[in-house]
Amino acid sequence: MRKIGKTPFSLSIVEPEAELCGRKEELKRLINYARDGEKVVLVSPRRYGKTTLAKKALHEIRSQDKNALTAYCSISRETTVAGVAERIASTVLKAIASKRSLLERLTKGLTAFRPVMTLGPEGPNWTVERSAGATGSQLLEEVIRSLANISKAPDVSICVGIDEFQTVACIDPKGGIEAMVRDLIQDMRVSFFFIGSQRHMLTSMFSDSGRPFYRMAHRMDLPPLNESEMIPYLTQLVESAGGAISKDEATFLARLSNGIPFFLQQIGYVAFQQGSGRMDVESIKEAFRQVMEVERGDMESSISRLPLGQRAMLLALAHEPTDSPYSQAYMKRHGLTSAGAITSALENLKKADFIIQETKTYKILDPFQRIILTDGMERELLEARAGIQS
Repeated sequence: MRKIGKTPFSLSIVEPEAELCGRKEELKRLINYARDGEKVVLVSPRRYGKTTLAKKALHEIRSQDKNALTAYCSISRETTVAGVAERIASTVLKAIASKRSLLERLTKGLTAFRPVMTLGPEGPNWTVERSAGATGSQLLEEVIRSLANISKAPDVSICVGIDEFQTVACIDPKGGIEAMVRDLIQDMRVSFFFIGSQRHMLTSMFSDSGRPFYRMAHRMDLPPLNESEMIPYLTQLVESAGGAISKDEATFLARLSNGIPFFLQQIGYVAFQQGSGRMDVESIKEAFRQVMEVERGDMESSISRLPLGQRAMLLALAHEPTDSPYSQAYMKRHGLTSAGAITSALENLKKADFIIQETKTYKILDPFQRIILTDGMERELLEARAGIQS
């Protein structure tokens, strides 16, 4: 009898050592950009695997080049410039702690901060201590200049991934910090991955001609995963844990995920548990329903905070994507009151990443929000089964 191991699916970020589902071309491009010292902005809707891909690339770079220095940090919880600087500095210090010559280069001539090492249960823990009177801007400038010092060491390549990078714009809406960072890094022989979950805000930082980071980085858009990538991945993953899934069942799960890595893992996790490793149609259906109920609660909470006009517009687009939201027929069908209200709702919903405009057509960005808003769970299950025999 086959021994069933623990579920191979993950409810959090997939470990960098693990095999990615698809993304081979994107991974190759990201690694090549890093080797060339280029800056990259990773763009996609939430849950498409930007962080997982960036961490995988950093892991591969380290594995392939012993002289490579890689660091990753998220600044999502930071509320000040000093906090951003300290987070980046601590991450870099941890990455180079075992390389004495690089540590000396980083700390050479510091005036705004000093490194602090404490010993914890898991080994050394690096933080920074700001000098008396040093401002957050001075601290951030010195941290970046320290990276430049390290980059001058022979045979050293550096790549730093900064997640939730749009936080910088939230902290300083006037763009002063963006301008300073651009001036400091534009000629540095250091690669940066700029990542963020607020798609519209991050895109604006790098694509609006009036912003400091305009055309500063190569833009990489992550599309949904292809069915042809997901099916062999699912088969191998499930069988590696002693479970079983047929090609038809893998196809069913792949379709239900809509190509979004987060939901592929979420539905797969529940289905594997439901079927005790045997992932059949019924266990996958039940897993989908459970995941959708969790999503419903989260989505209703976020939508309830929207003004009524935005909620009405969101519901209209869920039922009927359109390139003519101002037509009298469309407004009448969906109870929309005025052109001014529609303009305001569309603009705010785009900024909040609820909707997107592609080839002039406005539509819901997240397919799972569309399913929930239209009560389309059972319809989605039927459509995902279409053409599958078993």
